[in-house]
Amino acid sequence: MCTKSKNLKKDRISTRNIYDELLNYVKARDIEKKDVSQILTIQNWIIVLLSEKQ
Repeated sequence: MCTKSKNLKKDRISTRNIYDELLNYVKARDIEKKDVSQILTIQNWIIVLLSEKQ
């Protein structure tokens, strides 16, 4: 496996990671639960952002 492929896998952010991080902000009272997007919405953000990079 080339180095570039290894770095891409290491840097990959999953939908679940983003959702969990947003919930951490809720626990810290930085944002409200109602402001956290649903997992499907986050997946759509990732798809759009990746398609824009290509």
